[in-house]
Amino acid sequence: MGDRLDAILGDFVTTPWGRLGAEPATAEGMCKRVSLALLATLDREGVLGQLWNMAILDASDWGGLGHGQHYVVEVDREALDVTARQFSPDNPFPLREPLEWAHARWHSAHPVDPDDQWQQRFTEYITPRWRELPDVAPPGDGLEWPAPPMRR
Repeated sequence: MGDRLDAILGDFVTTPWGRLGAEPATAEGMCKRVSLALLATLDREGVLGQLWNMAILDASDWGGLGHGQHYVVEVDREALDVTARQFSPDNPFPLREPLEWAHARWHSAHPVDPDDQWQQRFTEYITPRWRELPDVAPPGDGLEWPAPPMRR
């Protein structure tokens, strides 16, 4: 899997979605959509991946404690983080590390099933059309993303 994953990831980071992660300004706030675009790309190549959501940053060297949340893709217990530069311009692009290391920076982590209707509409706000992301230009707004409920 190593050489094949290297090739898929190497190709992905040259796409419009992958290039978002190269610079802190374009990576910021795009981790969910870029990770979903990577997950869709992996799926098309027959590689099983898992989306992870991590919440409440514990690592001060990653831009400040308490940062809300972050998404990465896991393949065979390896975290693939193509937007890690939003936390530091010195982070590798893409950042590849054991999943446990990625989780260690955050207060909590949980796997996300982007096809779960409840998660799509009520907690993760993922479009049912997420597999189309590699086919559209970022930010992919035309794919009917659910909006969080209005707060009063």
